[in-house]
Amino acid sequence: LVRFYFTDGQLSALLLSKKDQQWIKLGKPDIDNTVTTLLTSTDEKNVMPALNKLYEELWKPIEKWVSTEDVVIVPDGVLFSLSFDLLTDQPVTSFASLADHCLLTKHNFSYQYSPLMIGSSKQEVKGKQNYIGFAPGFFETSKRDYVSAVKDSIRMDQHYLSLLPQPFTNALLKK
Repeated sequence: LVRFYFTDGQLSALLLSKKDQQWIKLGKPDIDNTVTTLLTSTDEKNVMPALNKLYEELWKPIEKWVSTEDVVIVPDGVLFSLSFDLLTDQPVTSFASLADHCLLTKHNFSYQYSPLMIGSSKQEVKGKQNYIGFAPGFFETSKRDYVSAVKDSIRMDQHYLSLLPQPFTNALLKK
């Protein structure tokens, strides 16, 4: 479990495992503008450096204490808008190379709003053999098709256009 805390402009992370706990001060990282870039830009020239910068400021300082494949993130503040899965451990230049260097290649991330929600009893729901799953992909081709289909730019959904590609959603649905 990695629980991030913003206190008086300082960011800290509490790491909990079955064996150990660590409190790591991350200082005052300048991440607000970087996260905003991820939320508002679809240009690889802006997105790729931002993913690596956030890795360097948020994940690299705690990485040596994260030894499990499964990681639960409890974010705080602007980090609620961040997908840690996509952070890259080295600079990459394209969405195509993202799959080889993002944190999702090392960890399975899940997110909680509060540590109090972890471990709450969940009743498994068993369905019939026939199952269909839907997940957003936000692929660039879909966005281009959308832009060309909308005739009135005032009605264009800018929020949809700012969503990051989710390259692993199709694979996840097939599991």
